[in-house]
Amino acid sequence: MFTCDVSRYYFDFAILELEKWIDVVAHSDELRHDLASMKKVLDLMEKARASIHRIEGGAVIFAQFSDKISKGVRALTLATLQSQWARG
Repeated sequence: MFTCDVSRYYFDFAILELEKWIDVVAHSDELRHDLASMKKVLDLMEKARASIHRIEGGAVIFAQFSDKISKGVRALTLATLQSQWARG
């Protein structure tokens, strides 16, 4: 026989998951800004990579630049994860 009985833990879990999405929606402007910033960084990196072949030693310079950008993005990501709203 089929019933709709579910454990109370399921409802607790569902509420916690919905609260996370509510928080994402509440901070959607910040999220959009962050995504736009990341897009700008990616666009700049693509432009640099496309023109780097004209510079002597360009591959090494691009690798160093790419490494610095990666570290910066990683630091921003960690800061976001540590922020109050991202923790939930």
